[in-house]
Amino acid sequence: MQRTLKPQDLLQIKSVSDVQLSPDGKQIIVAVKSVRSPSQYQIHLYDWAGKKPKKLTKGPFSDTRPRFTKNGELYYLSNRKKDQPGIYRLGEGAVVLMPEGAIGNYALSPDGDKIAFLYRSVAESNTKQAKSDRKKNKESEPPLEVTRLPWKLDGDGEHNNQVFALYLHDQKKNSTEKILECDSGEILFVWSEDSKSIICAYDERTQPFMLPGESILSQIDLKGNETKRLPSPNGEIYALSLSPSGKNLALVYQANAPHKWGVRRQKFGIVELEHNKFKEFFDDKDMMFDGHALGDARDAAELTLLWTSESSLIAPWSERGAHRLVALDLYKEELLPLTTNEGDIYATAYRDGVAYGWQCSPSSPTEVVEITDTEIKERHVLNRDWLAEIELSTPVELPKEFNGWTLPAVGRAKKGPAIISVHGGPAGFYTAGFFLEMQLYAAQGWSVYFCNPRGSTSYGEDHARSILGEWGKKDWADIEALTQYAKAQPSTDPKRISIVGGSYGGFMVNWAISHSTEYYRAVSDRCVSNFLSKWGNSDYVMVPDGWWPGTVYGDITALWESSPIKHFANVKTPTLVVHSVGDLRCHVEQGEQVYSALKHLGVETKMIRYPATTSHGMSRNGPPDLRIHRLKAYLDWLK
Repeated sequence: MQRTLKPQDLLQIKSVSDVQLSPDGKQIIVAVKSVRSPSQYQIHLYDWAGKKPKKLTKGPFSDTRPRFTKNGELYYLSNRKKDQPGIYRLGEGAVVLMPEGAIGNYALSPDGDKIAFLYRSVAESNTKQAKSDRKKNKESEPPLEVTRLPWKLDGDGEHNNQVFALYLHDQKKNSTEKILECDSGEILFVWSEDSKSIICAYDERTQPFMLPGESILSQIDLKGNETKRLPSPNGEIYALSLSPSGKNLALVYQANAPHKWGVRRQKFGIVELEHNKFKEFFDDKDMMFDGHALGDARDAAELTLLWTSESSLIAPWSERGAHRLVALDLYKEELLPLTTNEGDIYATAYRDGVAYGWQCSPSSPTEVVEITDTEIKERHVLNRDWLAEIELSTPVELPKEFNGWTLPAVGRAKKGPAIISVHGGPAGFYTAGFFLEMQLYAAQGWSVYFCNPRGSTSYGEDHARSILGEWGKKDWADIEALTQYAKAQPSTDPKRISIVGGSYGGFMVNWAISHSTEYYRAVSDRCVSNFLSKWGNSDYVMVPDGWWPGTVYGDITALWESSPIKHFANVKTPTLVVHSVGDLRCHVEQGEQVYSALKHLGVETKMIRYPATTSHGMSRNGPPDLRIHRLKAYLDWLK
């Protein structure tokens, strides 16, 4: 007999990332994470014989980004040396060890002699030695002296002037040097085929965060330390990939975005390196290669372009609430669907007509898959054993106008309660892929309705940009319509429809309870409630005349009109307020305002404040015990 899903089942989830293929094509390497240890990854080796996977790395460390050289040596990024991030070679230990700080992306040169990597140091006042000296001398923690924007990032902390720069490690000389830095610290890079140069995309301007997105392309010659400017598109570059011959550079970029929050279609182009010429492809397509699919049973994925020949690639593709793969034929200038899966699928390696990656399906968290033009085959599944014990709900697509799905309540034959779940962003989207929180609602007797209202990505640029400057209008109309649809279903008790959401979803919950009294109960999680007070305290600082016309030191009309707290006088819905004190995206004061207002209004409410060690992403990557506490708190409140 199958059993009911419970909050503790969160601990069973395993997720995979960085699926890489060995040079001989006989094995794959995968970074595997268990929710039980949310900050730890281990690298597993799989073969095609169906044997049990072999753990190549062990211990309480985070071992990520496994990469092969052409001769089969395996490198990976790890924090196993206390206080020193490093790049390791399997079986031989650390190749690169840096002082306290963080290593971001890295790439091995094709000849295997050099390693390019991003590194950010810790401020001198925050080193372990400085802290030790202060404790010894009985000194206070020093103030943070801030001089730039942005100076913090949710889940990553406060950094001010510490940003990532590009470094080069020469393995033969055992030397490391900085080769490129920029004010934003955001650098994309790829090696040339001959290992003699590195091509980089970055913004060369000072304080670019407040300006329209703009990247330049430069080729750094490592022998003479010369930099050559390459032709580039007018916009911000999000992905780079060099063709097998090294003659063509593929890139994805966004043009005409007025600022970092601009939601525009993404474009695809090629830099012909031999001819020093840029060419745009598929300009007639309303494309979104990576529209930020949302979920709680998988990690975020990087936008990866895989060359399959000198004139074709495989790319991710966000379309109508699904994350799929497409084949780009540059010779015919055609874009063809490669997969039609529900949920999310990413490819990170390719060989002889087969792509390798991972998939999050309606019935399972991430699993390793191989993908051809005819099928998706799961390999060495990680989650199916425990899921086989559980009765899950299968998502049912709603009528097309709702852009969403319902999860029917498990094992319920009569009318019962329903939940409307609103996603964050708003520049993101729900898929039909496995979502533990919503499966848990269905298991506990709720019908769950979730959709991608206007403002969501994967439905075209107009859909995504339709709420700029006026949250709470078209998007609220879509949530209202979904609520009325749910209310009319035979399985729904129309008097017991609740609404939940986090981040932008928390904004929409606040908006819903301040504009309607028909919701039974509500949960406002890591919310936005007041754009005037939020304006300067988020890690994503608002830009004057950006998402909203006006500014706090000018015309505040649009900002205040879009603030749910302005409309709270008539709120009647019992509401649970959930927030992390360490949230740098939507500061905890946003939730506190909701709680205080409801208390003054005499509305039933409760506030749960998670500690400063948690962040805006607590529900996806926070401590397991607190994630379980949160799920139980939701269920208790909604009952």
